[in-house]
Amino acid sequence: MTIEYRPPRMGEEPRLRSLFTEAFGDECFTSLFFSKGYSPDRCLAAFDGTLLAALHWFDCRLDGKTAAYIYGIAAFKRCRGRGIGSGLIRAALEELNKRDYEAIFLVPAEEHLFAYYERFGFRAVSTIREERTAPGAPLPLRELTVQEYAQTRRRFLPEHALLQEGPCLELYSGYAKFYATKRAVAAVSADMVWELLGDVSDAPGILAALGLDSVAVRTPGEGRPFAMGLGVDGPIYLGLALD
Repeated sequence: MTIEYRPPRMGEEPRLRSLFTEAFGDECFTSLFFSKGYSPDRCLAAFDGTLLAALHWFDCRLDGKTAAYIYGIAAFKRCRGRGIGSGLIRAALEELNKRDYEAIFLVPAEEHLFAYYERFGFRAVSTIREERTAPGAPLPLRELTVQEYAQTRRRFLPEHALLQEGPCLELYSGYAKFYATKRAVAAVSADMVWELLGDVSDAPGILAALGLDSVAVRTPGEGRPFAMGLGVDGPIYLGLALD
């Protein structure tokens, strides 16, 4: 079997959508991704005459470097266990190197996948702190647009942080809303604070202002291994994982 690794062509998006839904099990999220996050210029797929597997990435910046955040790696169930996914990842790394990306990142969906991605040269480069937090006294909140969040977020990002803007942030806006207090910014959904930057002691007040019960809150800091990277030295912050 000869496998071709290439970007998708016109007319192949419906099969990519089918693959995305089969792999991630949510037609609503598939529609959201392909309306806000998808581009054939940021996708590589495996074919043997028909679609076998695909992955996507978002353009980011890290300390002035061009970076890629790989996302949505998936193969049809009938194709798994045949090395197609591994071949796709290797082909993607070659393609990204040809396009002069200087750093490449991904966030393993499960703990055992850290060892899998180490085969391709990735290593753990960031941690995330995630703690369940209860509401407290409500704080004044201002809801932000995507553009406002991108601009305000930059003021609160820690050193060596991955700048995730454009389509990545637009996709996030499909299932989270963005807020600011005087001392912090947050990306919040009904059951999760996906990112809180700035004064983390504002978390209980944000939850109370939004009428949320106890939820998990993600903040920068020492915690569980989170992102893996290539082409980067030392710890970085990658906060907006699409998990």
